[in-house]
Amino acid sequence: VPAQPGEFTKRAFLNGKLGLTEAESVMQLISAQGEQAVKVALAGHQGALEKKIIHIREMLITAAAHLSAWADYPEDDKVLKDNLYRANEQIEQLLSQFDAGKAIREGVNTVIAGRPNVGKSTLMNLLSGCERSIVTQFAGTTRDIVEETVLLGDVPLCLADTAGIHQTNDPVESIGVDKAKDRVKTAELVFAVFDSSRELSQEDKMLMEELQGVPAVAIVNKSDLQTVADLNYIKEKFSHVVFISAISGDGLKQLEESVADVLQTAKLNPSDGILSTERQRDAAQQAKDSLEEAIYALESGMTLDAVTVSIE
Repeated sequence: VPAQPGEFTKRAFLNGKLGLTEAESVMQLISAQGEQAVKVALAGHQGALEKKIIHIREMLITAAAHLSAWADYPEDDKVLKDNLYRANEQIEQLLSQFDAGKAIREGVNTVIAGRPNVGKSTLMNLLSGCERSIVTQFAGTTRDIVEETVLLGDVPLCLADTAGIHQTNDPVESIGVDKAKDRVKTAELVFAVFDSSRELSQEDKMLMEELQGVPAVAIVNKSDLQTVADLNYIKEKFSHVVFISAISGDGLKQLEESVADVLQTAKLNPSDGILSTERQRDAAQQAKDSLEEAIYALESGMTLDAVTVSIE
């Protein structure tokens, strides 16, 4: 019969030549959008994640074997506890890297926000590498949301250039402002843009308050002009502040580094083995929940049958 898409990967998996995580990495490799995503998928295909899973599983099988023999050969439960704690820590580490890995694979919904005429559209065009948004000297030029997918370093960003956030009596412009506020609330990452050549306005300060607890990078634009804005105030509100000139591109490298730091993608080591699908994340979370049940049962003095069930 003619080979179907993925035929040979499927046969390799069914015949035990590939583990499930290795097989899943094939599609991740095909759809990878950046160098880091390629490295993560390739490491997964070569068995980096599979080896981690096998190691954790062997630890739990050993613990279950000890419990099976416990009635005839009682021993100190310290070794059992140590095994469970180590397995739990390794699963926690896998889960902690999932969001950063997902950002590299699938991209991050990113919103460019700020008051009118601070350079949001110019920044959008700089990151897009083309005239994606209309730029004029008049405030309020952008009224609808302009979207583009770009690659910043190794991280794909699903960028949305929004209308300037401010009070307006223009009914059409107010719709764009409302849309901008809604997108900020649902964004995975926000580029909060401020004009270094103008004093901070009430709209600037309101935006800062709304972004508390939201993954964000403060971008102080127009760094080529004389600085008037209160930089200390901005630094108090944001852990990551980047000075940039959206016209010349100065500071783009610093923005790339800040985004990698905020999303924790800079800490990823592809060779460590990273969870790459929701199925894998869900399986790891279920395993962690069961392990925590086993540890709780052991520390609470429950019968070892309860511990065994959770480990299994």
